[in-house]
Amino acid sequence: MRPKTKTILWVLFAGVAARILFAFLFPPFLASDSHSYLELAEILTTGDFSRYNGARTPVYPLLLSLLCCNTGAIIVFQAVSGLFISVLLVLISQKIHPSRKAALAAGLSYALNPAQIVIERAVLAETTATLFITLSVFLYFKTLEPKTRPSTALSLGVTGSVAGLTKPLFAFLAPLFAFLLAGYHFFSKPAGKKTTGAKAILVIIPWFLLLGSWSWFNYHKTGYFGVTTLAGYNLMNHTGAFIEHAPEKYDTIKNIFLKYRETRLKESGTASMTIWTARQELMRETGLNFVELSRTLLALSEYLILHHPLKYLKSVAGGFGKFWFPAWYTNQGGIRAVISSGDIPMVLLVSAFVLAYLCCTMIFLAWPFLNLLYIRVRKIVSFDFKLFSIYALVLLTALLQALMEFGENSRYKLPVEPLMVACAVWFLFQLFESPPFSQKTKKR
Repeated sequence: MRPKTKTILWVLFAGVAARILFAFLFPPFLASDSHSYLELAEILTTGDFSRYNGARTPVYPLLLSLLCCNTGAIIVFQAVSGLFISVLLVLISQKIHPSRKAALAAGLSYALNPAQIVIERAVLAETTATLFITLSVFLYFKTLEPKTRPSTALSLGVTGSVAGLTKPLFAFLAPLFAFLLAGYHFFSKPAGKKTTGAKAILVIIPWFLLLGSWSWFNYHKTGYFGVTTLAGYNLMNHTGAFIEHAPEKYDTIKNIFLKYRETRLKESGTASMTIWTARQELMRETGLNFVELSRTLLALSEYLILHHPLKYLKSVAGGFGKFWFPAWYTNQGGIRAVISSGDIPMVLLVSAFVLAYLCCTMIFLAWPFLNLLYIRVRKIVSFDFKLFSIYALVLLTALLQALMEFGENSRYKLPVEPLMVACAVWFLFQLFESPPFSQKTKKR
Protein backbone atom coordinates (compact mmCIF):
# COMPACT_ATOMS: atom_id res chain seq x y z
CA MET A 1 0.00 0.00 0.00
CA ARG A 2 1.36 3.40 -0.99
CA PRO A 3 2.20 5.84 1.86
CA LYS A 4 -0.29 8.42 0.51
CA THR A 5 -3.10 5.83 0.50
CA LYS A 6 -2.24 4.75 4.03
CA THR A 7 -2.33 8.37 5.23
CA ILE A 8 -5.72 8.94 3.60
CA LEU A 9 -7.13 5.74 5.13
CA TRP A 10 -6.01 6.79 8.61
CA VAL A 11 -7.66 10.18 8.15
CA LEU A 12 -10.88 8.58 6.89
CA PHE A 13 -10.95 6.08 9.76
CA ALA A 14 -10.52 8.84 12.36
CA GLY A 15 -13.07 11.08 10.60
CA VAL A 16 -15.73 8.35 10.40
CA ALA A 17 -15.22 7.40 14.06
CA ALA A 18 -15.51 11.03 15.19
CA ARG A 19 -18.69 11.59 13.17
CA ILE A 20 -20.32 8.45 14.54
CA LEU A 21 -19.54 9.63 18.08
CA PHE A 22 -20.89 13.14 17.42
CA ALA A 23 -24.07 11.67 15.92
CA PHE A 24 -24.94 10.52 19.46
CA LEU A 25 -23.87 13.78 21.11
CA PHE A 26 -25.45 16.30 18.71
CA PRO A 27 -28.75 15.61 16.93
CA PRO A 28 -29.28 17.30 13.54
CA PHE A 29 -30.67 20.81 13.95
CA LEU A 30 -32.13 23.76 12.08
CA ALA A 31 -30.57 27.18 12.64
CA SER A 32 -32.25 30.54 12.07
CA ASP A 33 -30.86 30.66 8.51
CA SER A 34 -31.96 27.11 7.66
CA HIS A 35 -35.54 28.09 6.89
CA SER A 36 -34.58 30.50 4.09
CA TYR A 37 -32.48 27.77 2.44
CA LEU A 38 -35.35 25.29 2.74
CA GLU A 39 -37.79 27.86 1.38
CA LEU A 40 -35.68 28.43 -1.75
CA ALA A 41 -35.28 24.65 -2.13
CA GLU A 42 -39.07 24.36 -2.15
CA ILE A 43 -39.35 27.20 -4.69
CA LEU A 44 -36.80 25.52 -6.97
CA THR A 45 -38.63 22.19 -6.64
CA THR A 46 -42.10 23.55 -7.41
CA GLY A 47 -41.06 26.25 -9.88
CA ASP A 48 -43.35 28.75 -8.12
CA PHE A 49 -41.27 31.94 -7.73
CA SER A 50 -44.08 34.11 -6.35
CA ARG A 51 -42.37 34.12 -2.90
CA TYR A 52 -38.82 34.47 -4.26
CA ASN A 53 -36.87 37.44 -2.86
CA GLY A 54 -33.33 36.82 -4.16
CA ALA A 55 -31.79 36.58 -0.70
CA ARG A 56 -30.20 33.13 -1.04
CA THR A 57 -27.83 31.88 -3.71
CA PRO A 58 -28.83 28.65 -5.50
CA VAL A 59 -26.21 25.95 -4.85
CA TYR A 60 -27.14 24.84 -1.32
CA PRO A 61 -30.92 25.05 -1.92
CA LEU A 62 -30.43 23.00 -5.12
CA LEU A 63 -28.61 20.39 -3.06
CA LEU A 64 -31.45 20.38 -0.51
CA SER A 65 -33.94 19.98 -3.34
CA LEU A 66 -32.01 17.02 -4.80
CA LEU A 67 -32.04 15.42 -1.34
CA CYS A 68 -35.81 16.07 -1.06
CA CYS A 69 -35.12 18.35 1.96
CA ASN A 70 -34.64 15.17 4.01
CA THR A 71 -32.67 16.20 7.10
CA GLY A 72 -31.06 12.78 7.52
CA ALA A 73 -29.86 12.70 3.92
CA ILE A 74 -28.53 16.26 4.20
CA ILE A 75 -26.53 15.46 7.35
CA VAL A 76 -25.07 12.29 5.79
CA PHE A 77 -24.07 14.24 2.67
CA GLN A 78 -22.38 16.90 4.81
CA ALA A 79 -20.56 14.26 6.87
CA VAL A 80 -19.25 12.66 3.66
CA SER A 81 -18.28 16.14 2.44
CA GLY A 82 -16.33 16.60 5.68
CA LEU A 83 -14.41 13.39 5.00
CA PHE A 84 -13.66 14.53 1.46
CA ILE A 85 -12.42 17.90 2.77
CA SER A 86 -10.06 16.02 5.10
CA VAL A 87 -8.67 14.02 2.16
CA LEU A 88 -8.24 17.20 0.11
CA LEU A 89 -6.20 18.72 2.95
CA VAL A 90 -3.91 15.68 2.84
CA LEU A 91 -3.43 16.16 -0.92
CA ILE A 92 -2.92 19.92 -0.57
CA SER A 93 -0.41 19.34 2.23
CA GLN A 94 1.71 17.14 -0.01
CA LYS A 95 2.00 20.02 -2.47
CA ILE A 96 3.15 22.35 0.33
CA HIS A 97 5.39 20.15 2.51
CA PRO A 98 6.70 16.66 1.64
CA SER A 99 6.29 15.23 5.14
CA ARG A 100 3.77 12.36 5.45
CA LYS A 101 3.30 13.26 9.11
CA ALA A 102 2.42 16.83 8.15
CA ALA A 103 -0.11 15.55 5.61
CA LEU A 104 -1.64 13.25 8.23
CA ALA A 105 -1.84 16.08 10.77
CA ALA A 106 -3.39 18.44 8.20
CA GLY A 107 -6.08 15.88 7.34
CA LEU A 108 -6.79 15.11 10.99
CA SER A 109 -7.00 18.82 11.82
CA TYR A 110 -10.32 18.85 9.95
CA ALA A 111 -11.42 15.23 10.40
CA LEU A 112 -11.33 15.64 14.21
CA ASN A 113 -12.27 19.32 14.46
CA PRO A 114 -15.34 19.33 16.76
CA ALA A 115 -16.60 22.74 15.60
CA GLN A 116 -16.60 21.62 11.97
CA ILE A 117 -18.26 18.28 12.79
CA VAL A 118 -20.99 20.09 14.73
CA ILE A 119 -21.70 22.50 11.85
CA GLU A 120 -21.98 19.46 9.55
CA ARG A 121 -25.01 18.46 11.62
CA ALA A 122 -26.86 21.70 10.85
CA VAL A 123 -28.89 22.51 7.75
CA LEU A 124 -26.50 25.30 6.81
CA ALA A 125 -24.33 26.04 3.77
CA GLU A 126 -21.00 26.27 5.63
CA THR A 127 -19.82 22.69 5.00
CA THR A 128 -20.75 22.82 1.31
CA ALA A 129 -18.91 26.13 0.94
CA THR A 130 -15.88 24.65 2.72
CA LEU A 131 -15.92 21.72 0.30
CA PHE A 132 -15.85 23.91 -2.81
CA ILE A 133 -13.26 26.31 -1.37
CA THR A 134 -10.90 23.48 -0.39
CA LEU A 135 -11.42 21.78 -3.75
CA SER A 136 -10.69 25.11 -5.46
CA VAL A 137 -7.39 25.46 -3.57
CA PHE A 138 -6.41 21.92 -4.60
CA LEU A 139 -7.24 22.65 -8.25
CA TYR A 140 -5.42 25.99 -8.02
CA PHE A 141 -2.23 24.24 -6.90
CA LYS A 142 -2.67 21.78 -9.77
CA THR A 143 -3.16 24.69 -12.18
CA LEU A 144 0.15 26.23 -11.07
CA GLU A 145 1.96 23.15 -12.38
CA PRO A 146 3.39 23.73 -15.90
CA LYS A 147 2.01 20.58 -17.56
CA THR A 148 -1.54 20.83 -16.24
CA ARG A 149 -4.33 20.58 -18.83
CA PRO A 150 -6.52 23.61 -19.60
CA SER A 151 -9.51 21.64 -18.28
CA THR A 152 -8.04 21.94 -14.77
CA ALA A 153 -8.12 25.74 -15.01
CA LEU A 154 -11.71 25.60 -16.23
CA SER A 155 -12.59 23.27 -13.35
CA LEU A 156 -10.98 25.75 -10.95
CA GLY A 157 -13.15 28.52 -12.41
CA VAL A 158 -16.26 26.38 -11.97
CA THR A 159 -15.55 25.32 -8.37
CA GLY A 160 -14.54 28.86 -7.37
CA SER A 161 -17.75 30.22 -8.91
CA VAL A 162 -19.86 27.52 -7.26
CA ALA A 163 -18.33 28.49 -3.90
CA GLY A 164 -19.55 32.05 -4.57
CA LEU A 165 -23.01 30.73 -5.42
CA THR A 166 -23.00 28.76 -2.16
CA LYS A 167 -21.98 31.67 0.07
CA PRO A 168 -21.98 35.11 -1.66
CA LEU A 169 -19.02 36.21 0.47
CA PHE A 170 -16.83 33.98 -1.72
CA ALA A 171 -17.89 35.46 -5.05
CA PHE A 172 -14.34 36.86 -5.20
CA LEU A 173 -12.74 33.40 -5.22
CA ALA A 174 -12.41 32.75 -8.97
CA PRO A 175 -11.20 36.33 -9.73
CA LEU A 176 -8.66 36.00 -6.90
CA PHE A 177 -7.25 32.78 -8.34
CA ALA A 178 -7.17 34.32 -11.83
CA PHE A 179 -5.30 37.34 -10.44
CA LEU A 180 -2.82 35.10 -8.59
CA LEU A 181 -2.25 33.02 -11.72
CA ALA A 182 -1.60 36.21 -13.68
CA GLY A 183 0.87 37.30 -10.98
CA TYR A 184 2.56 33.92 -11.12
CA HIS A 185 2.75 34.34 -14.90
CA PHE A 186 4.70 37.59 -14.58
CA PHE A 187 7.01 36.57 -11.73
CA SER A 188 7.69 32.91 -12.51
CA LYS A 189 10.56 31.49 -14.53
CA PRO A 190 10.19 31.36 -18.34
CA ALA A 191 9.05 27.71 -18.20
CA GLY A 192 5.96 28.72 -16.26
CA LYS A 193 5.12 31.76 -18.37
CA LYS A 194 3.85 29.82 -21.36
CA THR A 195 0.63 28.59 -19.82
CA THR A 196 -0.28 30.41 -16.59
CA GLY A 197 -1.47 33.58 -18.36
CA ALA A 198 -3.89 31.60 -20.54
CA LYS A 199 -5.00 29.60 -17.49
CA ALA A 200 -5.97 32.83 -15.71
CA ILE A 201 -8.36 33.65 -18.55
CA LEU A 202 -9.83 30.13 -18.45
CA VAL A 203 -10.50 30.51 -14.71
CA ILE A 204 -12.44 33.75 -15.11
CA ILE A 205 -14.72 32.57 -17.96
CA PRO A 206 -16.94 30.27 -15.79
CA TRP A 207 -17.15 33.05 -13.19
CA PHE A 208 -18.63 35.49 -15.71
CA LEU A 209 -21.01 32.84 -17.01
CA LEU A 210 -22.24 31.39 -13.70
CA LEU A 211 -22.40 34.47 -11.47
CA GLY A 212 -23.50 36.65 -14.36
CA SER A 213 -26.33 34.25 -15.19
CA TRP A 214 -27.54 34.12 -11.60
CA SER A 215 -27.34 37.92 -11.27
CA TRP A 216 -29.38 38.29 -14.47
CA PHE A 217 -31.88 35.75 -13.14
CA ASN A 218 -32.22 37.79 -9.94
CA TYR A 219 -32.74 40.94 -12.00
CA HIS A 220 -35.39 39.21 -14.09
CA LYS A 221 -37.27 38.00 -10.99
CA THR A 222 -36.72 40.84 -8.51
CA GLY A 223 -35.34 43.83 -10.40
CA TYR A 224 -32.06 43.57 -8.45
CA PHE A 225 -28.87 42.72 -10.40
CA GLY A 226 -26.54 40.77 -8.12
CA VAL A 227 -26.01 37.33 -6.64
CA THR A 228 -27.97 38.29 -3.51
CA THR A 229 -30.36 41.03 -2.43
CA LEU A 230 -29.09 41.08 1.17
CA ALA A 231 -26.51 43.89 0.85
CA GLY A 232 -28.75 46.55 2.42
CA TYR A 233 -29.73 44.34 5.36
CA ASN A 234 -26.13 43.26 5.97
CA LEU A 235 -24.74 46.80 6.03
CA MET A 236 -27.37 47.80 8.60
CA ASN A 237 -25.48 45.64 11.10
CA HIS A 238 -22.77 48.32 10.82
CA THR A 239 -24.72 51.51 10.25
CA GLY A 240 -27.59 50.64 12.59
CA ALA A 241 -25.24 51.53 15.45
CA PHE A 242 -25.29 55.19 14.38
CA ILE A 243 -28.61 55.43 12.52
CA GLU A 244 -29.48 58.48 14.69
CA HIS A 245 -27.55 60.53 12.13
CA ALA A 246 -29.83 59.54 9.23
CA PRO A 247 -31.45 62.45 7.31
CA GLU A 248 -35.14 63.31 7.74
CA LYS A 249 -36.35 61.39 4.69
CA TYR A 250 -35.43 58.18 6.53
CA ASP A 251 -37.28 59.13 9.75
CA THR A 252 -39.79 56.27 9.50
CA ILE A 253 -37.03 53.69 9.16
CA LYS A 254 -34.91 55.39 11.82
CA ASN A 255 -37.65 55.55 14.46
CA ILE A 256 -38.76 51.95 13.98
CA PHE A 257 -35.17 50.71 13.97
CA LEU A 258 -34.28 52.63 17.15
CA LYS A 259 -37.23 51.06 18.95
CA TYR A 260 -36.10 47.55 18.07
CA ARG A 261 -32.45 48.38 18.70
CA GLU A 262 -33.20 49.40 22.28
CA THR A 263 -34.97 46.08 22.89
CA ARG A 264 -32.13 44.16 21.25
CA LEU A 265 -29.53 45.92 23.40
CA LYS A 266 -31.43 45.06 26.58
CA GLU A 267 -31.79 41.41 25.60
CA SER A 268 -28.35 40.64 24.16
CA GLY A 269 -26.07 43.61 24.78
CA THR A 270 -25.50 44.15 21.06
CA ALA A 271 -27.34 46.04 18.32
CA SER A 272 -26.26 43.67 15.53
CA MET A 273 -29.03 41.70 13.80
CA THR A 274 -31.62 44.31 14.89
CA ILE A 275 -32.66 44.67 11.27
CA TRP A 276 -34.10 41.14 11.22
CA THR A 277 -36.42 41.76 14.16
CA ALA A 278 -37.47 45.15 12.74
CA ARG A 279 -37.87 43.99 9.12
CA GLN A 280 -41.58 43.09 9.15
CA GLU A 281 -42.67 46.39 10.72
CA LEU A 282 -40.35 48.33 8.39
CA MET A 283 -41.92 46.68 5.35
CA ARG A 284 -45.42 47.25 6.69
CA GLU A 285 -44.92 50.95 7.57
CA THR A 286 -42.93 51.90 4.46
CA GLY A 287 -44.97 49.81 2.02
CA LEU A 288 -41.75 48.41 0.55
CA ASN A 289 -41.23 44.76 -0.32
CA PHE A 290 -38.15 42.76 0.72
CA VAL A 291 -35.99 43.82 -2.24
CA GLU A 292 -37.13 47.47 -2.23
CA LEU A 293 -36.40 47.74 1.49
CA SER A 294 -32.91 46.28 0.96
CA ARG A 295 -32.23 48.84 -1.76
CA THR A 296 -33.45 51.66 0.51
CA LEU A 297 -31.36 50.40 3.44
CA LEU A 298 -28.34 50.23 1.14
CA ALA A 299 -28.82 53.88 0.15
CA LEU A 300 -29.25 54.84 3.82
CA SER A 301 -26.10 52.92 4.79
CA GLU A 302 -24.09 54.52 1.99
CA TYR A 303 -25.15 57.97 3.24
CA LEU A 304 -24.18 57.14 6.84
CA ILE A 305 -20.84 55.65 5.80
CA LEU A 306 -19.93 58.65 3.63
CA HIS A 307 -20.86 61.16 6.33
CA HIS A 308 -19.54 59.19 9.32
CA PRO A 309 -16.61 57.13 7.99
CA LEU A 310 -14.82 56.83 11.33
CA LYS A 311 -17.85 55.25 13.00
CA TYR A 312 -18.10 52.79 10.12
CA LEU A 313 -14.38 51.97 10.17
CA LYS A 314 -14.53 51.39 13.92
CA SER A 315 -17.34 48.89 13.36
CA VAL A 316 -15.38 47.27 10.49
CA ALA A 317 -12.35 46.91 12.76
CA GLY A 318 -14.56 45.20 15.33
CA GLY A 319 -15.90 42.80 12.70
CA PHE A 320 -12.38 42.06 11.48
CA GLY A 321 -11.27 41.26 15.02
CA LYS A 322 -14.30 39.05 15.73
CA PHE A 323 -13.55 37.06 12.57
CA TRP A 324 -10.59 35.42 14.32
CA PHE A 325 -12.57 34.32 17.38
CA PRO A 326 -13.29 30.58 17.75
CA ALA A 327 -16.73 29.61 16.40
CA TRP A 328 -18.88 27.00 18.13
CA TYR A 329 -22.26 27.01 16.43
CA THR A 330 -25.00 24.73 17.80
CA ASN A 331 -28.71 24.95 18.58
CA GLN A 332 -27.73 25.02 22.27
CA GLY A 333 -25.76 28.25 21.95
CA GLY A 334 -22.13 29.22 21.55
CA ILE A 335 -19.03 28.79 23.68
CA ARG A 336 -20.36 30.86 26.60
CA ALA A 337 -23.53 28.79 26.76
CA VAL A 338 -21.49 25.57 26.92
CA ILE A 339 -19.15 26.90 29.63
CA SER A 340 -22.07 28.11 31.77
CA SER A 341 -24.02 24.85 31.31
CA GLY A 342 -21.89 22.92 33.79
CA ASP A 343 -21.74 19.88 31.50
CA ILE A 344 -18.18 18.78 32.38
CA PRO A 345 -17.43 16.56 29.32
CA MET A 346 -18.77 19.22 26.95
CA VAL A 347 -16.87 21.99 28.77
CA LEU A 348 -13.64 19.97 28.45
CA LEU A 349 -14.28 19.32 24.75
CA VAL A 350 -14.97 22.97 23.96
CA SER A 351 -12.07 24.18 26.12
CA ALA A 352 -9.65 21.86 24.31
CA PHE A 353 -10.98 23.04 20.96
CA VAL A 354 -10.68 26.72 21.90
CA LEU A 355 -7.12 26.28 23.18
CA ALA A 356 -6.01 24.39 20.05
CA TYR A 357 -7.77 26.87 17.77
CA LEU A 358 -6.22 29.91 19.45
CA CYS A 359 -2.74 28.38 19.19
CA CYS A 360 -3.23 27.67 15.47
CA THR A 361 -4.61 31.16 14.84
CA MET A 362 -1.69 32.85 16.59
CA ILE A 363 0.76 30.74 14.56
CA PHE A 364 -1.11 31.52 11.34
CA LEU A 365 -1.08 35.27 12.00
CA ALA A 366 2.51 35.39 13.31
CA TRP A 367 4.14 33.26 10.60
CA PRO A 368 4.42 35.93 7.83
CA PHE A 369 5.84 38.50 10.27
CA LEU A 370 8.39 36.06 11.70
CA ASN A 371 9.37 35.07 8.16
CA LEU A 372 9.78 38.70 7.18
CA LEU A 373 11.61 39.93 10.28
CA TYR A 374 13.91 37.05 11.14
CA ILE A 375 16.40 35.66 8.63
CA ARG A 376 16.86 32.51 10.72
CA VAL A 377 13.14 31.70 10.52
CA ARG A 378 13.19 32.42 6.79
CA LYS A 379 15.98 29.88 6.30
CA ILE A 380 14.16 27.19 8.27
CA VAL A 381 10.53 27.75 7.26
CA SER A 382 9.61 28.54 3.66
CA PHE A 383 6.84 30.93 2.66
CA ASP A 384 6.34 30.27 -1.03
CA PHE A 385 3.75 31.47 -3.55
CA LYS A 386 1.31 28.69 -2.66
CA LEU A 387 1.25 29.70 0.99
CA PHE A 388 1.02 33.35 0.01
CA SER A 389 -2.07 32.44 -2.03
CA ILE A 390 -3.74 30.78 0.97
CA TYR A 391 -2.99 33.81 3.13
CA ALA A 392 -4.43 36.10 0.44
CA LEU A 393 -7.62 34.00 0.39
CA VAL A 394 -8.06 34.00 4.18
CA LEU A 395 -7.19 37.66 4.72
CA LEU A 396 -9.41 38.82 1.85
CA THR A 397 -12.26 36.78 3.36
CA ALA A 398 -11.65 38.46 6.73
CA LEU A 399 -11.61 41.93 5.18
CA LEU A 400 -14.65 41.55 2.91
CA GLN A 401 -16.88 40.06 5.60
CA ALA A 402 -15.85 42.85 7.98
CA LEU A 403 -16.72 45.52 5.40
CA MET A 404 -20.21 44.09 4.90
CA GLU A 405 -21.21 42.59 8.25
CA PHE A 406 -21.00 42.97 12.01
CA GLY A 407 -22.44 40.15 14.07
CA GLU A 408 -21.63 36.49 13.60
CA ASN A 409 -18.24 37.28 12.08
CA SER A 410 -16.50 34.20 13.46
CA ARG A 411 -19.04 32.02 11.65
CA TYR A 412 -18.00 33.52 8.30
CA LYS A 413 -14.52 32.15 8.97
CA LEU A 414 -15.64 28.51 9.12
CA PRO A 415 -15.23 27.76 5.37
CA VAL A 416 -11.58 28.96 5.40
CA GLU A 417 -10.73 27.81 8.93
CA PRO A 418 -9.39 24.41 7.72
CA LEU A 419 -6.82 26.22 5.56
CA MET A 420 -5.77 28.43 8.50
CA VAL A 421 -5.27 25.45 10.80
CA ALA A 422 -3.46 23.48 8.09
CA CYS A 423 -1.05 26.41 7.59
CA ALA A 424 -0.22 26.33 11.30
CA VAL A 425 0.40 22.57 11.03
CA TRP A 426 2.75 23.03 8.06
CA PHE A 427 4.64 25.78 9.89
CA LEU A 428 5.19 23.58 12.94
CA PHE A 429 6.31 20.57 10.92
CA GLN A 430 8.73 22.65 8.85
CA LEU A 431 10.08 24.13 12.07
CA PHE A 432 10.53 20.92 14.05
CA GLU A 433 11.74 18.83 11.11
CA SER A 434 14.39 21.42 10.20
CA PRO A 435 18.07 20.47 10.89
CA PRO A 436 18.55 22.75 13.95
CA PHE A 437 15.55 21.25 15.78
CA SER A 438 15.93 17.67 14.57
CA GLN A 439 19.61 17.60 15.60
CA LYS A 440 18.74 18.85 19.08
CA THR A 441 16.09 16.15 19.38
CA LYS A 442 18.56 13.43 18.34
CA LYS A 443 21.12 14.62 20.92
CA ARG A 444 18.52 14.32 23.66
